[in-house]
Formats: sequence, structure tokens, C-alpha cells
Amino acid sequence: MIQYIILYFKYLYFTLNTYTLVKDLDNAYVDGCEIDPFCNYCNAGLDEAREKYGLIVFIISSVMALIAIAVGLLLPVSKNNINEWIATGFLLGGLITLFVGTARFYADMTRILRPIVILIELAIVIYLAYKKLKK
Repeated sequence: MIQYIILYFKYLYFTLNTYTLVKDLDNAYVDGCEIDPFCNYCNAGLDEAREKYGLIVFIISSVMALIAIAVGLLLPVSKNNINEWIATGFLLGGLITLFVGTARFYADMTRILRPIVILIELAIVIYLAYKKLKK
């Protein structure tokens, strides 16, 4: 930790009052990694793993949300109100899960995929509102 602080102050000292990066920290290594304020090697692997994780979360949450919505729609309403409460819970939980999964992956979607996914989700919400208010 002390090494990082010392290197930071060296870097600050050499770049003070200038707007360009002064590369006077030659051979500055900590734990086998070169100290460079614009180094992005470690972050590239993290971003790639985050994108894959976001896609997996989006797919799994979308499938689980659609299953919950289907269960909420297909659950028979009997004389007691418990089935209706459970169905409402499945519908609400499915919608929240769908929105959270989409929000996690939205930044990594392509420009073409974003409006398509939002349009599909909007259609699901309108369909659910129509189906529930019709009863």
C-alpha cells in the first residue's frame, strides 16, 4: 500500500501544473504489474467477464420471469381469495424480475436489440393489464 502512495505522489509531482502525462515513472512495478495511470489491461478482462455474466443473468431472469407470469395467469381463481393473491404475487414478481434482468444487461445490448426488448416488455405489460382488468 505504501508503494502505491509513494508512486502516486511521484506521479502527482511530475504532472503538477501540466496538462500532458509525463512518463517519468520508468520501470515502476508493483506486484508484477506496471504502474501506469492509463493502464487498462486488468479492466479489459473484467469488462468481458461482466458482459458474459450480464447476458447469463438476463437470459435466466427473463425465462424465470416468463414462467412466473405464466403461472400467475394460469392459476385458477377459486372461491377463496388466496389463489388470486398468489397469482398477483407471481405476476408482480415476474414483472420485477423481467425489468431487473433487462436493466442489468441493457448497457451491453446492441442498438437494434434495445428497442426490440423494450417493445416486447411493454407488450407483456399491456397484455397483463388488459387480461387482469378484463376479469
